[in-house]
Formats: sequence, structure tokens, C-alpha cells
Amino acid sequence: VPPKTTHHSKKIVRIGKFHKLADKPELTEVISDYMSLLQPYAPPRPLSGPIILNLEFVFPWRKSEPKRNRILGKIPMTSKPDRDNMEKTLNDVMTKLGFWTDDAQIFDGRTSKYWGDNVGITIEFAEWRPTK
Repeated sequence: VPPKTTHHSKKIVRIGKFHKLADKPELTEVISDYMSLLQPYAPPRPLSGPIILNLEFVFPWRKSEPKRNRILGKIPMTSKPDRDNMEKTLNDVMTKLGFWTDDAQIFDGRTSKYWGDNVGITIEFAEWRPTK
């Protein structure tokens, strides 16, 4: 089940005379889950060129969802968490795991979020190759 916690789950902590942002425990747990689930799929070496990344997040149906919507298989999710915040957390983890050198390499792609039957996260990525 995709997490609803995103990279915005931060808190301010004091270290001596200074303050800094730190991850809340629920964000730390999401990052840990992503790390353990994605580690087996990390490439032997990071992709070095421009990258196309497509993400699809499918959340379980809400209890209040009418049957007329459920028969469609999935419908767009227009509530929180925000699509771009969900993407950011996953991109950061994939960068740490060495899928690519820097998430700035991601130049194209699509991120979608749905309510649906087939709950989970689908990740498709490829290094861009010029066509002749």
C-alpha cells in the first residue's frame, strides 16, 4: 500500500544552540520501507544519462466509494497526499540506492495517483536514447 507520508513530514530539532529540520518517525519508516523494497532492483551501476521516470500510485478504495466507481477498476485520486510530494520521497530513495547519480537527470515522465483494486506502486524508468 503506498504511504501517505511524504517528504514534508519534518520537525524542528535543537542541537546545542542550533535548530535543524529532521524527519519525523513516520517519514523515517517510509524511507526504510522504500529502501528495503527497492534495494534488490538497484542496477549494478547508476544510470548516467537523461532519465524518463513513470510512477503510478494506487491506493485502496475508500470505504465510502460507490460501486459504480469500483467497477471501473481505478479512478483518479484528487485528495492528499500531493502527487509531487509522493514522487520526491521515492526519487530521493532511488538516488540513495544508486539507480542514477542525481535525480536532476530525470527530465521526463509521469506520476499518477488513483483509488483502485490493484493497490501498489508501479515504477518504470529508462535512460533516454536519441532516435535517428
